Amino acid sequence: MPRILAVDEFWGQGFSEPGAGSDLAGLRTKAVLDGDEWVIDGQKVWTSAGARADWMYVLCRTDPDAPRHKGISMLLIPVDQPGVEVRPIKNILGGAEFCEVFFTGARTSVDMVVGEVNAGWGVAMGALGTERGTTLLAEHLRIAGEVRQMIDEARTSGATERAVMRADLARAWSEAKIMEWNGLRLMSAIKGRGPNPEVHASIAKVFASEAHRRMGEAAMRAEGSRSELVGEGYGLDRLQQIFLSSRAETIYGGTSQIQYNVLSERTLGLPREPRRA
Repeated sequence: MPRILAVDEFWGQGFSEPGAGSDLAGLRTKAVLDGDEWVIDGQKVWTSAGARADWMYVLCRTDPDAPRHKGISMLLIPVDQPGVEVRPIKNILGGAEFCEVFFTGARTSVDMVVGEVNAGWGVAMGALGTERGTTLLAEHLRIAGEVRQMIDEARTSGATERAVMRADLARAWSEAKIMEWNGLRLMSAIKGRGPNPEVHASIAKVFASEAHRRMGEAAMRAEGSRSELVGEGYGLDRLQQIFLSSRAETIYGGTSQIQYNVLSERTLGLPREPRRA
């Protein structure tokens, strides 16, 4: 923990796989004991900041004969070894925040397990339950700045002369404030002064991702025709970046549809969505 807090050591999350994103229990990366080490084979994808990670916490199937949500363990795996290959994934903005990671005979010590062996599903759900909201706690500061920039751009382009644009800007400002309040409410829940923090995390996540996508669309209307122009080498201004990057926010970290299911089933007590056999 001291090395993480001092930013001397970076960690990546190895959860999602090709064919096992929202349906995380379908993961196929496996770990087999070999003496006092685990041997890991498989592939992970959409690993945030994976190219800079020193370690990864990885969900692996450690009992292939157990039911889907059983037989999964969370292992801690050092990245700097021959059996780990990290490949950056270039996105529409030209960056490479995400990576795919291949494990081919990668190894880690037998004691590098979070929780109990074959009980990693509960550990992962606990982590994801709050991650969806806590990752947004500081984002409201950045988003409030984006809204101010959007307002300035609309004034410069003359877009504020239109009542529809003024309504868009008012909504963006209001939703930025709601994101801030959702974050404060989540922090209170995490500290034990409110309802289940996992519920608040889902509320904060689905609201922020849907609202930020609307903000990106409003930003393009605020820029007017200039929004269709890019700079040298496909250079994008900040509002154009928001528009493009926000398209993925309703997918990563748990799709909006998954969040709606979580809230309807676990909070409102509505019937569960039919599952495929």
